[in-house]
Amino acid sequence: MSENQSIDRVYRIGQTKKVLVYKIITKGTVEEKILQLQSQKKHVFASVVEGSQSLISKMSPEDIRNLFEYNQV
Repeated sequence: MSENQSIDRVYRIGQTKKVLVYKIITKGTVEEKILQLQSQKKHVFASVVEGSQSLISKMSPEDIRNLFEYNQV
């Protein structure tokens, strides 16, 4: 993500104080859809990685498909 790259760059050039980053997303835009998709995938990934072994058996087929599917926005 470009936001993460920007934050990293600020610290590489010598910033020692806290950096605040604001992300403004307009409703109904491609950026909003991308943000929602990223959020869904992070949630599912965290559940699988941090959860118990039985969690995989509780996942719906749609959840599993979403992990591996290439989504065009």
